[in-house]
Amino acid sequence: MRRTKWIRRSTPFPNILIDQMMPRLRDTEWRLVSVVTRATLGWVDLLSGERKKRETLSNHQLRRRTGRESAAISEALDNLSKAGIILITDSQGQIMDSRAARRRAKARLWYGLHPDLLARL
Repeated sequence: MRRTKWIRRSTPFPNILIDQMMPRLRDTEWRLVSVVTRATLGWVDLLSGERKKRETLSNHQLRRRTGRESAAISEALDNLSKAGIILITDSQGQIMDSRAARRRAKARLWYGLHPDLLARL
């Protein structure tokens, strides 16, 4: 049996995101899904050997990586969170599903593809 070679320094990008999600998402929403996918599935956790499920991202990092302003990012995060595409939590695992909750958070926020979405992959 022949082994498949993976492209080094690449991110496995689930087909469902491209085939089903991308056509329905707005530009900033799609950019955020791409950034979160890269920040999580694009890395292997050295301790477990598995792809990361979540990662901390600052507002500055989201602005820089998407090329969008804070207001657009905040609105898009609300939409993605409510749609069950992205899960945003604080360091204690509390869900931050609104702008107000994210603004009140004292610690960095953790972003990941929603576990229900990952279960469908």
